[in-house]
Amino acid sequence: MKVTLNWLKQYVDFNWSPEELAERLTMLGLDGECVQVTRC
Repeated sequence: MKVTLNWLKQYVDFNWSPEELAERLTMLGLDGECVQVTRC
């Protein structure tokens, strides 16, 4: 599933970088395949 940071921030209050968020989610057991950072 693809989830954008903006969408996630609507539901969860956090100030972590995308990389730190991915690390924290992995530590919780929610392993993802990759983190893609694109800015429009």
